[in-house]
Amino acid sequence: MRYIGHEREREIFSKALKSEKLVHAYIFSGKESCGKKLLAREIARSLFCGCGLFEESASRHSAQVDALNHPDLHIFEDDSIPIEKVRRIAETAFMSPHSANHKIFIIDNAHNMRTEASNAFLKTLEEPGENTVFFLITDKYDRLLPTIRSRCIHIEFSRLSDEEVVSIIRKLRPDVSNYDAAVKLAAGSVAQALYFLDNNASEKWMLFEDLSGEKLYKRLESLKEKDDIRIFSSVLYGFILEKYRSTGDPVLLEFSNYLLDILQRLNYNVNLDIFRFDLFTKITEVLIERD
Repeated sequence: MRYIGHEREREIFSKALKSEKLVHAYIFSGKESCGKKLLAREIARSLFCGCGLFEESASRHSAQVDALNHPDLHIFEDDSIPIEKVRRIAETAFMSPHSANHKIFIIDNAHNMRTEASNAFLKTLEEPGENTVFFLITDKYDRLLPTIRSRCIHIEFSRLSDEEVVSIIRKLRPDVSNYDAAVKLAAGSVAQALYFLDNNASEKWMLFEDLSGEKLYKRLESLKEKDDIRIFSSVLYGFILEKYRSTGDPVLLEFSNYLLDILQRLNYNVNLDIFRFDLFTKITEVLIERD
């Protein structure tokens, strides 16, 4: 199994596994889709099999982890984490492992725990079950309760370089050759790079190079569905982030955070007319009136 990037993080856990000094809870934070969850899964496989990180193993544990059906590996990937789910996690955490020497819980999008669920989960962190390890995965570390953050070891993942994203894309999409614009827009996220490739990001990026109020208005009026706005906002986010990286303009950084909020709100029922008007106002202010 090949893993690209994050040498520091791999070294930390290689040493922890060899010395058998894993703690009971970690927070993996960093850019969306930069390899946080994949490394957590690999730590579970290594722990179950007794092998080094990314070393081959003939153990049945290895095959079960790769197939995501190991009875002692619990992965939660829902956008919402209600208290009922946290209570089930707590019950399972105190049971003995089925076949391995540990139980591993990987909770993706951990920042989506509601306050009630977070408080319930806190009790599990305070009295963890024996041989139980939690990995909380997030790209919004600040949204986690401070009391949860204080009871976990925080590992902050750096963003993947464009070269590392290209290496991963080549492996996943060997038939694709024109991925430069998508990789730049993705700013270290493999999932975003693939998303932009699938939605012709390089063509859409050009829309922002020579923008006028009239062009922007017509473009926004053409966005009839929620997915249209999501694609537009995602490409715009990548474009703004690339400009920020080259200029260091704090207004662009603030605007990129606004776009992230827009993308998050699109997961819920929203008024698309209000969204389009808000986007028009913000884009005009940042990209047209300031130029």
